[in-house]
Amino acid sequence: MTEAIEKTQTAVSVEGVSKRFGAASVLALPVMAPAVAADTGLAPSLLGVYSFAMWGAAMVGSSLAGDLIARLGSVRVVQLMLALSATALLCGASGWTPALAAVPPLIGVACAIETPASSDILARVTRAQHRTFIFSL
Repeated sequence: MTEAIEKTQTAVSVEGVSKRFGAASVLALPVMAPAVAADTGLAPSLLGVYSFAMWGAAMVGSSLAGDLIARLGSVRVVQLMLALSATALLCGASGWTPALAAVPPLIGVACAIETPASSDILARVTRAQHRTFIFSL
């Protein structure tokens, strides 16, 4: 295999893992909402507030993604996404109500910055004739 193909395969694999981690982060608290509500005494109906806060933060985060990629580089932005998601999951696992409030904005920003950074990485390592296929995955 050529070095270019190996780089593309590695990038696709790593980006696939980061996207799956991001998706799992988005869905973790909503899936566990009944148990979290029972443990914390919070109303399960606050899940709507969670969604609003997460996607609101995602809108803000998406407006910052280009600047972050220009300043830090796309690999660092993906690493930042993973760190934000892990921090959010730790806050959610704590069961402490103030920490739970940090979960939606952290996950929202993490989701918003991941896709532009991943696209930048894939665009850099994928040959032009293979981009249509790679970006369809």
